Amino acid sequence: MPPKQTRTAAPRRRPANPAAALIQQGLQHHQAGRLSEAETLYRQALKAHPQHPDALHLLGYTLHQRGQHAAAAEWIGKAVTADPGQPVFLNNLGNVLLCLGRRDEAEDRYRQALVIRPDFAPALCSLGNLLYEQNRPDEAVTHYQKALAIQPDMHEALSNLGNVLQGRGQLDEAIDCYQKALAIQPNAHDACNNMGLARHEQGRVEEAIDCYHRALAIKPDFLEAMSNLGNALQTRHQHAEAIDCYQKALAINPHSHLALSNLGNALRDQGRLDEAIDCYQQALVVKPDLCEGHCNLGNALVKSGRIPEAIASYRRSLAIKPDFFMALGNLGFALQDQGELAESISCYRQAIAAKPDNPAAYGALLHQLLQVCDWQDFQPLYERMMALMPTANGEINPFFFIALPCSAEEQRQSAVQWARHTYAAHPPLC
Repeated sequence: MPPKQTRTAAPRRRPANPAAALIQQGLQHHQAGRLSEAETLYRQALKAHPQHPDALHLLGYTLHQRGQHAAAAEWIGKAVTADPGQPVFLNNLGNVLLCLGRRDEAEDRYRQALVIRPDFAPALCSLGNLLYEQNRPDEAVTHYQKALAIQPDMHEALSNLGNVLQGRGQLDEAIDCYQKALAIQPNAHDACNNMGLARHEQGRVEEAIDCYHRALAIKPDFLEAMSNLGNALQTRHQHAEAIDCYQKALAINPHSHLALSNLGNALRDQGRLDEAIDCYQQALVVKPDLCEGHCNLGNALVKSGRIPEAIASYRRSLAIKPDFFMALGNLGFALQDQGELAESISCYRQAIAAKPDNPAAYGALLHQLLQVCDWQDFQPLYERMMALMPTANGEINPFFFIALPCSAEEQRQSAVQWARHTYAAHPPLC
């Protein structure tokens, strides 16, 4: 009888990791912008593997992109607990905490990421963003430059470095950064918009308009670019076109205080004062601490002959920002109209303290001092104003010069400057 043969069982195959497969599918949806589908798959992965750090992180990041920042912080926090050595988790947790206004915690997370990996460019850039927001521009620049030394094609760091340089008034350097960012990422709509702002500040309005149009071609519902386009058209005295832009901006967000305020400016310049006042008041309902809004409302009220109400608006503006030059100067003018000369003079002096190189404030103050025969510091103030004349750009009202001890040629120069400034967009017909 032949010996009984024994059969060896085939080795049992270990099932593939279902969480990894689900995460991979989720990533495909995520990268294609299908966030809802990605979220569903990440949640399924977590049912299979509740502590999977990548699934926890990606679910949190998806929720962050969908605006659910509190939930995102919870899930990414779990990812950090599951795998505390991942700088990308810490960096993204910092970004979410920043959206929640938890700035100190965000800074801690960025710095933790950099302790783990000092050359992690995304954390350097994120920390730069936070430092800039905290009004620490020098430190922000250092971090952006470090990020770019590690990753020269990091368009976000280039664009944000441009923002800091623009805030410093280094407009050419800022534009260079934006151009480099756009060469890397042509669809960076923020860089297009911010380059437009820099061009506008340089007086290159046509180029600024081109930048805003480019930003809107990339992102048609880009409210800031739409509003900035309106501002550029307003500079060219194209009020109807500017109004159209502001109305489109408000169709995107009916509660945009900036669009409401800018629409008010355009309506005011068209002489539609009641509509302008209504816009300013709506803007202030949305953002009561908008010092520019209170000042603009005051300006419209002055044009409507409602001087006491205008004075109240200027005072509210200055309660928010005591050194706000425009509100100080306009309050001085309104008080002068009401015969409150002593307080008017005080406002003009404060305006000069806020902007010592602005010749218009000197002209207004000197005119007032003449009326009250106050000669105590008249001569040094007059000399300072005349020293600033070459840079006045038509800011000084030439009628002030009639009563000042100026030569006929100085009076003529002031009038020419003022006329060129006033009629630059629409030369008078001769």
